[in-house]
Amino acid sequence: MTERTINAERVEQLIDVFGSFDENIRKIEDAFGVRITNRNNELKVSGDEEAADKGCRAIEALLALAAKGEEIDRILGLEMGADDYIVKPFSPREVVSRIKAVLRRTCAAPDTAQDEKLTTLTYGSLEIQPERYSVKLAGQSVACTPREVELLYLLASHPARVFDREQILSRIWGYDFFGDSRTVDVHIKRLREKLPNCEELGWQLRTVWSVGYKFEVK
Repeated sequence: MTERTINAERVEQLIDVFGSFDENIRKIEDAFGVRITNRNNELKVSGDEEAADKGCRAIEALLALAAKGEEIDRILGLEMGADDYIVKPFSPREVVSRIKAVLRRTCAAPDTAQDEKLTTLTYGSLEIQPERYSVKLAGQSVACTPREVELLYLLASHPARVFDREQILSRIWGYDFFGDSRTVDVHIKRLREKLPNCEELGWQLRTVWSVGYKFEVK
């Protein structure tokens, strides 16, 4: 039995679009054969490893159709875990196109580096196992979403290489991603919060101003 965690703070406001929050969750449970519970503002997705990963990715892929369009609302939506964000007024064709794009990304096999073999990475007390979507720090599991694991692995597998936001979006979210590039900043911020004091451990997620991000090893 495998358990994946997603931050559920205000998640009801983000995905209560095509039905109630509970209805959407039940549909995901039925589709992937998983059990989803909301405990302490976190969604717990439980099932066999493959099913839990797919269920977690399905939740992340839900579109947030919101009435507000200010930048702060889009950022908030992304911080709450939305994979894409669309504001009113919108055309039905655009919604359909975005949904199809999300489904292509979600249903495809996870791939942070299409031409590279996924291997476990170790930097001091940090261990990243991409095939298991597992991150450990000092032997303790760190609750990361699939996107966070893929982003961390992408940067850590190319130490010192700088990736700009567009490169990260195309590698992790896919070339047909419609969303705001700010989602990269949000995911980096969450990784830094979950992996504190990393500079003292000999590595860090460094911002290269006006360019992007890199994984730096000392």
